[in-house]
Amino acid sequence: MLEGKYRHGIAVADPGWHEGVVGIVASRVTETFRKPAAVIALREDFGKGSVRSYGGKDVLGALRQCSSYLLGFGGHKHAAGLSLGLDQVDAFAEMFDRVIEEVPAEANSGSLYYEGTCSIQDLDVKTLQEIERLGPFGPGNPEPVFAVRAAVKSHRVLKGRHLKLNLGLAGSSKPIEAIWFHAAEREEVLKGAMSMEEREWAGVPELNRFRGQATPTLRVRDWREIGVQTNESYSE
Repeated sequence: MLEGKYRHGIAVADPGWHEGVVGIVASRVTETFRKPAAVIALREDFGKGSVRSYGGKDVLGALRQCSSYLLGFGGHKHAAGLSLGLDQVDAFAEMFDRVIEEVPAEANSGSLYYEGTCSIQDLDVKTLQEIERLGPFGPGNPEPVFAVRAAVKSHRVLKGRHLKLNLGLAGSSKPIEAIWFHAAEREEVLKGAMSMEEREWAGVPELNRFRGQATPTLRVRDWREIGVQTNESYSE
């Protein structure tokens, strides 16, 4: 639905959202829909939101072009904040979608940078609890991305859109569960998931809590063949 309404940049608002989490939500929206996004929490008198870039688009430049609809804004090319009147939300959303197409993108914007490499065994409950304590993640404190070497042990498609994986190494008794949102919509990714070859997987490690159980998981951002690159980035 969002992909059909917003061609270039997504802007959504709701009175039920807390302004303390809009930055994290905006990051998830850009990751899912692969477009810059503004997520706005509505108060009784005005809205306050966070904007995240995708594909190297200069979102601060986009907000400058939308400034006539805003009470205030600030940030940098990749992440920004804004406030606006409740009666300006729809007009801002339309304008943001239009101008984001024209704002410049940074060179090498297809790179996904990560903190470092680790093994599947490193991603245990205790370690992920320590990572959680580094939050909340958002502007100035982005989610940590790590690279893990593993092969697909099994996979299945969820709702025809998302890819759920079990990643592990030969002889390892502890694979990790992984989720790659909207990956099943990309034919090259879905085809590659059926391969049993080892790859490097870049993702955000997190704890999935369900019925009192905390399970280590990896929210996949990308993959690459072993040995393709040596710098700490992936090409998205």
